[in-house]
Amino acid sequence: MKLIWVLSPLLLFVSTACSRLSAKDVTSEHLKTIGSWTATAQMVAESWAKGSVLQPYAKQTLEKTQQEIAKETESLFQELPQTRSQLAPPLQQLQQTIQQLSIAVDQPEKTAITAPLKQLMAEEKQLQTLIQSQSKTP
Repeated sequence: MKLIWVLSPLLLFVSTACSRLSAKDVTSEHLKTIGSWTATAQMVAESWAKGSVLQPYAKQTLEKTQQEIAKETESLFQELPQTRSQLAPPLQQLQQTIQQLSIAVDQPEKTAITAPLKQLMAEEKQLQTLIQSQSKTP
């Protein structure tokens, strides 16, 4: 019983500290995770195009990337529903582009990946801009 009294202030402090994360901090953290998965998709697609990664690995990695981005996006929208209107369109487009990459690695011609890879690079820049805007504003 004494242990509960000793740990109670610590638990209260931890729960209070965790609740102090702002909506912008939470959004930024989710977007950083999505950005990391996006970079993974870009690296594996580029590696596949160069022939340094086998097709099954590229396909599996791109599918995992799609799943993780979808999971992170849904988690963000559950935690902060107000972000859906602003962030849903670019994040949905990102998921579609990664789907196009996944389809492209099934094609015998490696040039099929060129257009979706360029699109992904543009979307990654847009995502980085969103992350920076979230972390700069108070």
